[in-house]
Amino acid sequence: MDANREQGQPLPTLAKTVFSKKNLSGSILLGAAVGAGLPAISAEQGGADFVVLLNAGRFRVRGLSSLAAYLPVEDCNQLVLDVGRTEVLRRVSIPVFAGLTASDPRLDLAQLTATVKREGFFGVANFPSVVLLDGRMRSVMEHHGIGFSRECELMRQAVKQGLATLAYVSTNQEALAMAAVGVQKICVNLGFTSGGRTGTPTHMTLEEAAEMTLQVLAGLPASIITFVEGGPISTPDEAMIVIQMSKINGYIGGSTIDRLPLEQAVEQSARTFKALSRYATEVEQMKDTFLGDGQKFGIIGRSASLRGVLSKCMRVAGTRLNVLISGENGTGKELIAQGIHQLSHQADRKMVVVNCAAIPPDLLESEFFGHEKGAYTGALSRRKGYFEEADGSTLFLDEIGELDISLQAKLLRVVETQEIRPVGSSSTRSVDVRIIAVTNRNLHDEINAGRFREDLFYRLAELEVTVPPLRERISDISLLVDWFLDEIKAQVNSNVVELDREAYRLLVNHDWPGNVRELRNVLSRAALGCEGSVIHARHLDFGSRLHAGQHQEKQPVEEINTKKSSEDLNQHLSEAERIYQCLQRNNFKRRSTALALGITERTLYNKIKRLGIKLI
Repeated sequence: MDANREQGQPLPTLAKTVFSKKNLSGSILLGAAVGAGLPAISAEQGGADFVVLLNAGRFRVRGLSSLAAYLPVEDCNQLVLDVGRTEVLRRVSIPVFAGLTASDPRLDLAQLTATVKREGFFGVANFPSVVLLDGRMRSVMEHHGIGFSRECELMRQAVKQGLATLAYVSTNQEALAMAAVGVQKICVNLGFTSGGRTGTPTHMTLEEAAEMTLQVLAGLPASIITFVEGGPISTPDEAMIVIQMSKINGYIGGSTIDRLPLEQAVEQSARTFKALSRYATEVEQMKDTFLGDGQKFGIIGRSASLRGVLSKCMRVAGTRLNVLISGENGTGKELIAQGIHQLSHQADRKMVVVNCAAIPPDLLESEFFGHEKGAYTGALSRRKGYFEEADGSTLFLDEIGELDISLQAKLLRVVETQEIRPVGSSSTRSVDVRIIAVTNRNLHDEINAGRFREDLFYRLAELEVTVPPLRERISDISLLVDWFLDEIKAQVNSNVVELDREAYRLLVNHDWPGNVRELRNVLSRAALGCEGSVIHARHLDFGSRLHAGQHQEKQPVEEINTKKSSEDLNQHLSEAERIYQCLQRNNFKRRSTALALGITERTLYNKIKRLGIKLI
């Protein structure tokens, strides 16, 4: 036992180790609000960080309401001091707060706090507090000066004595008032605790509890340590939800910890809270190890191929090098581009996004470089192009492989000189633009085919990054499933929690032509059709593709969308058959099929969609 505690003095070292924000390091603090020695000892053994010693339990065991603790029917505060001295203070080594009421007008608050310090308590809490009351009782107490303002004075006297202070509040005004008198720790009281046979019904949801907590704590100094208690919180996991959503430091459990009569139950309850606290902290720490740098880019995965790509992106983000990102559709190229920009020195400026495939060829030059008033019919005023808009920032060129060959030479000149000449202008303008280009084409093949300039490629690809397809990082599927299920539960089916083994087998064996985007869609469809909490293999619908390992005779005519009218079928049948047969010859690889047909992948995709062709 600490020598200071034996002498009846506060424990200043505990204040530094337990309640210092600098030393919290993301951990969650747990306070146990108890009314006797055994629960206090068990709470400490379970891992509680501090104890708030209350008197309401003493009234409840006599068959009286907790409200009796507010009334001067006997010296309620003396009950706390007696229990602390005889049952708690010399038996636990964690900080103990004396839960005091200020509602007795006969009290000398300065003398009371001096006694608390002399007895060896670590600090003072204003509990039971009038914040739990409403209506006439609260109004009468406030009118007679024994309401919240008197509790503030109690805490002011405690601060003068050098005691730690823990204030219970229910409104932002109350929180600010307590902060003004020097309170260091504030707990938002959400009302009497719901749940359990002795709980009080509440209509507040956990989300509403978190929102209320944020509102109550708004404007407080960052140095104040914050807690929550009561309301809809009746289990450890519910407490963690509110803590994480409201970004506070901990939870104080009263009836959620000690309403069970057994000492072992109290210890186990406290241990559960602390285990969840450690788990939450470990999860945050594991994200860097488990997910790697991908979380900075919104990319989930830890496979070797993905880590290599992300490592490149991290290194290049802080440079001025132009970056070319290639990869199949749905692999996350756009996310990586956005991540590079957000980690760059230009992050404070908006990245300008351009879809090169969506600009009509006759407007390409004007869109990129701008135009002067009267430069052509309809040019009624001067207009900035994409390069001017991105001056001092990043220009994101999506689907750069679709850029018309006639514009590539002009784009090359701008990339080299950082100067633009708007359409209709006789002079140039300097710009400072970094380019991140994205393509789902193999630009080396495009160069060999004469559809992309080699010199422009090397200007854009000062660093070239190829995002691996999902079939090359199958080990990431379990991480992605967990990630997507959290989203899907909120958006599609809140009952779904996991996949069975056979469903995972199908996911791992699928070749994922649509990559991560396709996986998200497959899981969403499965959740929509799932009747219980587990997604089984029968729930998986791979849409236009067969399940891996299954084979079926190809019947092109029957694969055309039967919802189309017979007139549409007659109109498109020959083209659909031709495309389908070409897809068959190329093992349903879109890139090879598009090259064989002499069209772009984008055009092929549009034709497949328009003609209602279902791929196998």
